[in-house]
Parts: sequence; C-alpha cells; structure tokens
Amino acid sequence: MRSLRVRALRPAIPTGTAARPLRKLAVLGMIDLYAVHEEKALDGLLTIHPSRWLYAGRHLGHSAVFDLLSREDQAVRVGNQVIRHFRQLRDAGLDSKTRHKRGYYYATPAVAKRYFEYVPQGRMLECAVRDMLSLSNPDGYAEVHTPAGFVDLLLPSAVVEVKSFIRWKHALGQVLAYSTYYPHHARVIHLYVHGDRKPRLDPQLRVCSQFDVQIKYQNLLPGDLGPMSRLGKIVAA
Repeated sequence: MRSLRVRALRPAIPTGTAARPLRKLAVLGMIDLYAVHEEKALDGLLTIHPSRWLYAGRHLGHSAVFDLLSREDQAVRVGNQVIRHFRQLRDAGLDSKTRHKRGYYYATPAVAKRYFEYVPQGRMLECAVRDMLSLSNPDGYAEVHTPAGFVDLLLPSAVVEVKSFIRWKHALGQVLAYSTYYPHHARVIHLYVHGDRKPRLDPQLRVCSQFDVQIKYQNLLPGDLGPMSRLGKIVAA
C-alpha cells in the first residue's frame, strides 16, 4: 500500500468571516484529496472523486468523513471554506456532479487517511468505476447533461455508459438514448464484474452488435484495502 503524501497547505490571505480559521489551519500540514484520488487510481485501487465522498459525508454514517469519537485533528478545506463537523458539509455548496481537481479539496491527515482507506460499495461502485475511467481519459467529461439524462463519460469520439454486469441492458438503453445527442460518437457500455472470472458475453454481444454498441469490462478484485477493493484491466469484448 502506498503511503499518503502530505502536501502543506499554502498560507492564504483569507477574507470575510472565515479569515481566522483559515489562518489557523494554514500552518498545519494538509493533504490534497484529489492527489490521493489520483494515487489510488494509479495503483488500481477503487476510489471516488473527493467531491462525491464529501457530498455523501453530509449525513452521519455515510462515507465516514468525520469520526465523532476521534481526538485527532479533523478538518476539511473545500475551496476557501474550513469544515470541522459533518453538519457543516451541508452548507459547503457541495455538488456531487461538480468536480474540481488539485488544489481545491484538502484534509488533515486523519481525514485523508479515512478517504484513502474508503472502499466504495453498492451504488458507489458505479461512481468509482466512472471516476477512475475519467482519470484515465483526461480529454473526457464525466456526467454530461442531456435532456435524456447524464452521460457517464463523454469522450471526444465515444459515449460511455458504466454499469454492473447484471445491469447491461440498462446500460444499453441509456447509451442508445444519449447517443441520439451525439450521433457521430461510438457507443460503449463499460461493465464491472465481481471476482476474477471471465464473463460469458454471448447474449450481450449478440444484442449489442445489432445496435453497433461496443462492450468493455473490468473485474473487481481483492486488494490491500479489502476483498473487492481493486479494479482490473480494461478488456474489450
């Protein structure tokens, strides 16, 4: 497991009511959460964008941004706002579909370690696969709005929809709907499969070929952080 790299938060010249806590926090070592996100993805470890993790953490028990029983220094900086309690996340203007990159989401080491060790599960798995695809395709855009819904990943030449293997028909329907707004783009459904098995894709290939839709998949594998904490290589069916 790679260790977290602590990046000192550069002293800012804050204004307004947040000036005092920002000045106090600026002398502490903080970690850029987006850099942690990049490092986890580089190692193939499942990770979601820090904005989504913090957004989920607005409610107690979701994503565990803050540990109420811990005596460690716990703080998050989002833009120019310093947050020390999960209730403050509700007023931080977080939007799960707005994603800044380096230099926007910082946290003290205790919180950053929690983010590093977080393994997406359930509905967050789809978010993690999409966010990691977005990192590996810097020319693409995640969750692009159309009148029919949000495109998971819009590449310069392809519309990509991410789903679990068992929901491939949902992925097919959505990518066909979104591609009507990008008629010259290739259509791709990107599936994730639990375990290291090679899935049988005969029915999927038969149906998708009728609509000129490509299929790619990745396996969810054991890793340092848990039994389904790592993402395998992309395989084109």
